[in-house]
Amino acid sequence: MIMIADSAGVARGAGARHSDGPGRGLVMASVVNLNRFRKARQRTEDERRAAENRATFGRSKAERQKADSERERIARDLDGKQVD
Repeated sequence: MIMIADSAGVARGAGARHSDGPGRGLVMASVVNLNRFRKARQRTEDERRAAENRATFGRSKAERQKADSERERIARDLDGKQVD
């Protein structure tokens, strides 16, 4: 379906016309590409999800190495305390 926007940015169905007041006549509205709006909405959703993932999973290399070495140290300590 083709939507058109009037001068105020209001989307109307295809073939919609409006007047700016009594006696002013008909005004042609500009065509709005709905794919542009759909893609923009998807882009903002993707950016929001990426920011959420960065906050959840994003750690620097140094932080990952520190956590790995700490995990290995704990495992070595636990193995050393194990009774055969």
